[in-house]
Amino acid sequence: MDKEESKDKAKELALATIRGLISWIPGAGGLMSEWFGQVVASPIAKRRDEWVRSIEERVRAIEKDDPRFSAENLKNNKIFATAVLAATQVALRNHQEEKIAALRNGVINSVTSDIEEDKKLMFFNVIDLLTPTHLKILRFFDNPNAWLGKSETPLPKFLMAGHEALLEYALPEFRGQGEFYNQILKELHAHGLTSTPAIHNVVASAGFFHSITTLFGKEFLKFVEEK
Repeated sequence: MDKEESKDKAKELALATIRGLISWIPGAGGLMSEWFGQVVASPIAKRRDEWVRSIEERVRAIEKDDPRFSAENLKNNKIFATAVLAATQVALRNHQEEKIAALRNGVINSVTSDIEEDKKLMFFNVIDLLTPTHLKILRFFDNPNAWLGKSETPLPKFLMAGHEALLEYALPEFRGQGEFYNQILKELHAHGLTSTPAIHNVVASAGFFHSITTLFGKEFLKFVEEK
């Protein structure tokens, strides 16, 4: 049996196991098992394969310049193995590329970052809880001035306003969405990523561009960014 045939057999066995388990659920007969295989199990298997392939491709691209990513070193790296397992559980529950990229970057940075191991594992849990919108708003408020410069958006002309006005100015898609993005801010604060749960307070223009991310939030952003 060649390598490809062996892989196919393993996939078939896994799917057969899932179908077997489903068949034990009261009311789930052969039709339900077949539906699950076609609608749920098959796409999940594809998602898993794409995830594993993306990690392998990143590692192979890096190992040429960084010996820490050689196969010999990685197989003895406990935090890398734990990070892969933690990230994989989250990746299989998600389809949004922004979150998949954050997870992939976290796996790579688990090897290179000097952040404490416990924090690294906490960060994978945080990624699981956040949406791409959380990540976008967190990145914006980490350095509003840099965001405006990168997007080539002119500096706002109002003299006094709240961070709310700055957010809606820089990111027009949030205009009139106050309830939505304020809930996002509350959740970012609850996870310890920002210093305030609200952005209503009016400040002078010089205060618009102050970062509101905590040290924990800055470490998190560094962990999920591609190096």
